[in-house]
Amino acid sequence: MTKDRRAGKGLNKGAFTIIAAGIAMAAVLLQGISVKTEAATQKVVAKIPVSQTFEMKNQVPEGLNREFQYTLTCEDDKNPMPEKASEGTYTFTLKDNEKKVIEIGYEHAGVYAYNLKQQVSDKKDKFNYDETNYQVAVYVTNSKDGGLATQVIVKKPDGTKSAEVNFYNSYLGDIETKGNSIVKTGDTQNLILWYSTAAIAVTVFLITAFVRRKKCQ
Repeated sequence: MTKDRRAGKGLNKGAFTIIAAGIAMAAVLLQGISVKTEAATQKVVAKIPVSQTFEMKNQVPEGLNREFQYTLTCEDDKNPMPEKASEGTYTFTLKDNEKKVIEIGYEHAGVYAYNLKQQVSDKKDKFNYDETNYQVAVYVTNSKDGGLATQVIVKKPDGTKSAEVNFYNSYLGDIETKGNSIVKTGDTQNLILWYSTAAIAVTVFLITAFVRRKKCQ
């Protein structure tokens, strides 16, 4: 009986050891699965800088609208878009010489193409609008550390690369006029001298005529 009890205790101890080892192995496997899942859902953000230059010349009326609208559209419906985008279009505005950074999140490697341009539905008089259609390509690649890396390439319609996305708009107002007023001091002095000389000449003529008339009488 004593031997049987000792044998039973040995078996229980061995079974406990096996169960504990199994639990530890399962924990390791679950940890590995968790790491892989985290790597698979890793996200990287690409940044597209956009700037606007607005120049005003001559007379500028009060309350002039200095705000312009722009759109970023994707060439593929599956391309990621910025937050607040709707139906493959992201719309934003810039005022005066304002700058903006468009952020887009990516979870998978690939090449993503977009078009970025100014939206001009109603051209107003005396305004000049920059209608350049920039082609933006975002390259998302796998990095050595297991994450993702991005590179943004901007091109103009002719295919040349641009260091940034910049739109130039301008307003050309009327040239300010000052009526018929004489501005140059030298011209004013010449006119005064001419009028004075003419007045003296007329006075001398009248006096001479009067004296001759008296003599004739």
